Amino acid sequence: MVREGRLRIPSFQRPFVWTTKQTIPFMESVLAGYPTGTLLVFRRPAEAETVRVGQIQITAKADPAALWVLDGYQRLATLAGVLLKNHGSGQPAILLAYRVKAGNVIDYRYAEEAPAKSIPLGILSDDDDFSSWVSHHEDLSDEARDLRARVLGHRLLLTELDGVDAGSAVEIFARLNSRGVTLDAHDLRHAHDVRAAGEAGVDAVVQRLASLNFGTIPPETVRASRSAVLAPSARSTGPSDAYPLPGMADVEAALETAIEWLSAEAAIPHLSVWHHHERFLPMLARFFFLNEQPTTRAGILLRRWLWRAMGTSQARPQPSLITGHDSVDASRLLKTIRPGRPDSAEYLRRVGARLALTTLEPLSLTTGSRMAVAEILAEEEDAAFRLLAEVPVFSPTDEGPLEKIVAAAAADRPAVLASHALDRNMLAALFSGDVEQFHSQRRLMLQHEFIRRSDRLAEWGTSDRPAISELLISDEDEDEDDG
Repeated sequence: MVREGRLRIPSFQRPFVWTTKQTIPFMESVLAGYPTGTLLVFRRPAEAETVRVGQIQITAKADPAALWVLDGYQRLATLAGVLLKNHGSGQPAILLAYRVKAGNVIDYRYAEEAPAKSIPLGILSDDDDFSSWVSHHEDLSDEARDLRARVLGHRLLLTELDGVDAGSAVEIFARLNSRGVTLDAHDLRHAHDVRAAGEAGVDAVVQRLASLNFGTIPPETVRASRSAVLAPSARSTGPSDAYPLPGMADVEAALETAIEWLSAEAAIPHLSVWHHHERFLPMLARFFFLNEQPTTRAGILLRRWLWRAMGTSQARPQPSLITGHDSVDASRLLKTIRPGRPDSAEYLRRVGARLALTTLEPLSLTTGSRMAVAEILAEEEDAAFRLLAEVPVFSPTDEGPLEKIVAAAAADRPAVLASHALDRNMLAALFSGDVEQFHSQRRLMLQHEFIRRSDRLAEWGTSDRPAISELLISDEDEDEDDG
């Protein structure tokens, strides 16, 4: 809307005054999925003009129904300055980058370019800029796609005031900026104490969830789940005695249910095979907070959503969910995924070879029996994926030297090899020194076998309608959802 000149800035609006001390925490809140307030606007005609939003200039056409910003201008100007190219300079006015390892936002305006192992936020909103950057930084491609999804999937709420003329707009602006009570030192201290208690709660949740043998959930994922669970819903709008406000105990319970569902119903055995997909946990936590005991139909739809979403590059799905209508919620999640099976090679790349290997239900290379994948991963985690000529094979370390047991299986156990996306021909190429041929054949076989097995999880092309009983939503529920 800024780029198209649909948002205009009244002359009485104060200039853009935020500094790095305000812009960096704001963008970190966006990345964490925290609520970032409401943009308050009123509608009236606007002439063709050069619009200045913070440090960004936009050439805007005449608009008979432009939206003029009353409140939220500093946030809007920050987003424009970080994500849009400035007029004439070819780069954003506010140069911020995300440091991948540290997980924080930094200012690099005094350097020629963003530091190594960091992603400039200014590339995220333009398709060409993003594609070009990723092609030159393939080692950060997954992190960049996740970052882009988080930023472009963030919602800044917009509220329009009806019947506002120029005079009343000035009065409203004055009230918004002068009639409030400034936080004093005591208020700030109290806020910091509450935040510290919340962080302690996050750490405790991380430790307790680790006992589920699913791996250690990152604290930032727990924080994002807390924001998702605490977001407004039909529960929070009801009578307080009927639906008390949720707390960290509710967040932990929702995450625990989500983890148990992932392992038991969604074929996700452990976090070590789900590194790039843990971003779905907050939405799953919200779903299971609102729908504590989902029906069979809802579980099927939710599993389809997860396996389809893991293989796409689109923004993180964030639809509104209706309390008490679980298969409707799951169906809404599915509507955010593009229909049709994606390219099989790209799907495998996004889901990842480790998770793909576990879906093949691998057999022991030494005994030929079905392996307890989840238990092995809980004990060994990454070490359970050993490399054969740089190709991962799921094999616990106590089975012996990998090359030796693979060679033994090649002699008389083709079914065992197949459960690891291996066969005699590709191993013959490897043992004869043709590593390139081995890699090529293994990649094609893993791709074929994974797509075949994952079809029962993603169920592409099936009807994704909710249960018939839940299509009969009451008028009250419909009104709440429309709101």
